[in-house]
Amino acid sequence: MIGKLAKQGNFQSIDDLNAHLRKLMDSGELNQMIDAAPESPAEQAQDLSYRAMEEPSSTKARKLAEKALKLDSDCVDAMMIHAQTRRLSPEKYIAEVRAAVKAGERSLGEKQFRENRGHFWGFVETRPYMRARRELAVALIAQDKLREAAVEFEGMLE
Repeated sequence: MIGKLAKQGNFQSIDDLNAHLRKLMDSGELNQMIDAAPESPAEQAQDLSYRAMEEPSSTKARKLAEKALKLDSDCVDAMMIHAQTRRLSPEKYIAEVRAAVKAGERSLGEKQFRENRGHFWGFVETRPYMRARRELAVALIAQDKLREAAVEFEGMLE
């Protein structure tokens, strides 16, 4: 939500954005915005994914992820939860995580990669992609595919 505000505003610096956020907090508008229902199918899918991440039952988490994927088939967090809550062979798991990484690349677009290189973790909207890419690297290590894992970690650092 803050990322969306930052994009919509014409802020010259982080201090300008922070001043705007303080004004919204003081007026109570920020709480209203936080409590508002997600607008787009993609936002609804991400909201369901966050709920799934907090769900202690893997069966319930998977069902939430499946609902999210019906709203947005490229919802990276939902794709990850869906893969993590099923019994998959290591090869199938890696394939599904790779698909989530690719979905993140499509969703973010080339411009996001070009303009925010080196600062990805600082943007909330890039975090599902970064989580998926990290999980891919870890899964590759588990399968002793160290060179491939190194490529993923290097790409994350970039």
